[in-house]
Amino acid sequence: MAFDPHVALSKLHLQCQELGIQSFLSPIRYRVNIQGESLIADKQELLQAIDQESAELSKTEKIMATLEEQGFDVIQK
Repeated sequence: MAFDPHVALSKLHLQCQELGIQSFLSPIRYRVNIQGESLIADKQELLQAIDQESAELSKTEKIMATLEEQGFDVIQK
């Protein structure tokens, strides 16, 4: 009998559900262990997303600082 990760994940989900346990699977673990994708490629994709988000945040902070310097009230929510 061959191991099917989709079946194993479904069984784990059902067992957790019966016990009232809510669990979350890491997106990287799902892609690598269940979908069979490359760990190295997934890590690289994650690092690129973090870099992009960090650059966008830095840009936003610079814009807010410029507006404050010009006398605008900047409110963050």
